Amino acid sequence: MLGALALLGAAGALAGGATFPDPLLLDTAVTLGIASGILAGVALAQAARARPPTRPPKSREADSESLPAEPAQAQVTAEQNTSPITQLPRKAHGSEEDWAGMARTGTAAAGAAAIVMVLPFNFAATLAPTPLVAGIVAAFCLAGAGLAATAARYLAGVDPSRLPESPGLCRGARVAAWILVLAAVSCGLVWAGLQAILRILEFAVLAVNAAVCYGLFGPRQVRGDVAPTFPLDIAVLSVLGTRSNLIASILDSAEAQFGIDLRSTWALTVVRRSLEPLVIGLCLLAWLSTSLTVVGVDEQGLVERLGVPVGGDPLTPGLHLHWPWPMDRVFRIPVKQVQALAVGTCETRFLGTLPT
Repeated sequence: MLGALALLGAAGALAGGATFPDPLLLDTAVTLGIASGILAGVALAQAARARPPTRPPKSREADSESLPAEPAQAQVTAEQNTSPITQLPRKAHGSEEDWAGMARTGTAAAGAAAIVMVLPFNFAATLAPTPLVAGIVAAFCLAGAGLAATAARYLAGVDPSRLPESPGLCRGARVAAWILVLAAVSCGLVWAGLQAILRILEFAVLAVNAAVCYGLFGPRQVRGDVAPTFPLDIAVLSVLGTRSNLIASILDSAEAQFGIDLRSTWALTVVRRSLEPLVIGLCLLAWLSTSLTVVGVDEQGLVERLGVPVGGDPLTPGLHLHWPWPMDRVFRIPVKQVQALAVGTCETRFLGTLPT
């Protein structure tokens, strides 16, 4: 079920990225496509574990030698045990494990190819979407993030003895949830025209996808008496998906790597104590900045207070102070530019503002 949902989400993100001017949707499609390949490999490894183990040929040869039998019959039995026909069950037992390794390599190769294909896309010249379209796409992304978070919570409660890959899948589901949240945020950035921030988020998601593909090329499962598993010891998933809180997960990984508890350092303690007053102060400063308006040299400003135009002379070029938003709103009108108004088949040109 998780694999089907990931594949459906990848198709939806790919379709949205093809029609919606948001490159982060294409990066999200790559993420969900890699998740689909990983889940397919886990299913194959689980099928290999569910298959009953078979005894090696040597044990059957030893059993046949311990039984009383004629020398000719014992020799025939030994030849049958060492023949390729008797080794077919053991090869069949390892077929799912071979397919799981192929799924791991194929997912890494396909993910790397998709990253290379997505990287050249540029939507800077595309028209911005309407608020309704951006809201609908963002809602779908948030719904996908909720499903990924639910899957992570479910996998966190699965016993690793039943599903050895559950810790790695849980970390991957948390990372996928955060990427889907970034995809929802990117819809608002596209609508607002903030291409610089969008590019930063795009390269961050591409870096995570590339790190996952690189981790999939790591060491394979060693055959032996241990049950076959699909290794998910990927470094980027351990750094970003150990906990639901992204910052806490990074701090835990840094503590495990360097042996230093960064939460107890003096600088981080000061930042944590002053974070809330700092955020409140920045929000207040941003609100007070709306009381300042700069009128250009070729413009004049009209002040509207609580929906009613303020009488008096219009604002001249320069810096002006007024009540902050939403009490006052200033409309800057280019009065020294030639403006055209087409009425029917005639076109009127004049200098100044449009007549009311």
